[in-house]
Amino acid sequence: MLGINGALDYNPDRQRSFLEELADTLGNARAGAGLALCAALLWWLRRLRGRVRPEPLAALYEEFCRRQARHGFVRGAAEGPQDYLARLSTMDASAEKHAAMRSFLNLYGTLRYGRATPDERAASLTTLHNLLPLCR
Repeated sequence: MLGINGALDYNPDRQRSFLEELADTLGNARAGAGLALCAALLWWLRRLRGRVRPEPLAALYEEFCRRQARHGFVRGAAEGPQDYLARLSTMDASAEKHAAMRSFLNLYGTLRYGRATPDERAASLTTLHNLLPLCR
């Protein structure tokens, strides 16, 4: 607190000094805000970049499981395709749907746990994609 003597002793040099300190403080605040903004932008861009599209095989299987869940057959976390198929066989559905589900899960199991050449894999993914609507 300056008091009466400080107010009386307020000359152009003191005013200049005060304004320089104020500019330094505000400049630092702006720089800090700018730095925080840049850091937030980089974090956001990195987060966007980190989003990975699911593998096509996994995406098809997830969609298959989502469709069966709508009918009350939610796949268990530790349930493999063959166990899931065994449980789905109790579903009240047409023979065509059961055949499509069996083909889908057998082919998925072969692709997921077996070895396939890139050409075989591409053809099988197309087959899975075509079977998916039949598994409604």
